[in-house]
Amino acid sequence: MSTPTKTSTVLHVNVAPHSVAEQTYMPSQRRKNEVTDRVIAAGIKPNPSYDLYYNGGHTITNLQFTIFYIGGSGKWQNSDQANIDGAIAAAMSDRRMNNVMQQYFSQTISSTFKPSTTLNDAAPTQINQAQTEQMLTTMYQQNQLAGYDYTSTVFCFVCPSGTVLTDNGSVTSLNGLGGYHGQVSTGGVSLYYAIVAYAENLSGGGMSGIVAFDQPWKNITAALYHELNEARTDSDVNGKPGWISNPILDFGGQQAEIGDTPVFEAGNNLGLVFQEVARADGNGTIPVQFMYSNAVHGPEGPRDTVAPTASTAPPPPGGGLNLGGIVAIIVILALAVGAYFLFFHH
Repeated sequence: MSTPTKTSTVLHVNVAPHSVAEQTYMPSQRRKNEVTDRVIAAGIKPNPSYDLYYNGGHTITNLQFTIFYIGGSGKWQNSDQANIDGAIAAAMSDRRMNNVMQQYFSQTISSTFKPSTTLNDAAPTQINQAQTEQMLTTMYQQNQLAGYDYTSTVFCFVCPSGTVLTDNGSVTSLNGLGGYHGQVSTGGVSLYYAIVAYAENLSGGGMSGIVAFDQPWKNITAALYHELNEARTDSDVNGKPGWISNPILDFGGQQAEIGDTPVFEAGNNLGLVFQEVARADGNGTIPVQFMYSNAVHGPEGPRDTVAPTASTAPPPPGGGLNLGGIVAIIVILALAVGAYFLFFHH
């Protein structure tokens, strides 16, 4: 993965609205002038300029994923791990949620969760991108990842309470960083990964990660849902992009992945896009973050029918002319020239 800094072309990070992290990655003039209680009655106003387009990069139709809990069993409650495992497995395979995601794939998508693992190493005070990638590389070299299809697997890491997640710079989970996904090459293969912060309100004030629900495990599930869907639609962050937006003025010219603009659009009202939704199988609810949908030009929650297939062809940069527009101009010019000769040369 390219170092996720403010100079990146495409966002690969999950950041909280109105945070230091957001202003670092998405320097927005609009945000500076925004009325913070801006809420559209029916949700979020459609904005086609945020639509995603396919750029030819790797995507994952039949996703596999697993979770590595950092910090040892002493840092985790069994109930939290069970809740996260069950909820994210259900969310990623939920028929109604995948009806939104299906628009970005030509074949029917699927998701398979492999049993999670608690890593025995002591919980670090801080973990950054380079350390995450080294941890994954070491696991591969020690044959701990044998049996996985590396072209379709995303290895997820979850930080425990008290561990600060950072990029390779000054942005941390204490100033709005929720997580990121990436790619590391080793032994001739590419390994896809995601890492998310332990998202909670802190006893001394402030918060870690992105807090949208009443319990940390729900925040973690939603963060994993964000990163996994970005990884399945834009896997090769070191190479050719998959589904991303055109450069967005609101984001300081950055391009966004499927999970980014919904959080930005929600602003101070995270409940617009972070919701506990009914599972399609009727077995309770799951905490998720809505993903961007070209079908509605904005964040979309569970839907009963498959969204229309998204266009794979990006519009000309800067709203340039398409073929129809060029033809129209040629016709107008031809008529103008004809009129000129008709009226001034007879």
